[in-house]
Amino acid sequence: MEFTNEIPDEISPRALRWNFAVKFYRWNFKISKILSTKLRFAVKF
Repeated sequence: MEFTNEIPDEISPRALRWNFAVKFYRWNFKISKILSTKLRFAVKF
């Protein structure tokens, strides 16, 4: 299997993986922040 037509040569698999990891980490951080604020509201009321 070759993905040369789909993925440009400049982007290495390692770079793609790292980019995905960073995006996932940021998304996860946002979600946990939202959940923690919701929990705080639930505790208040």
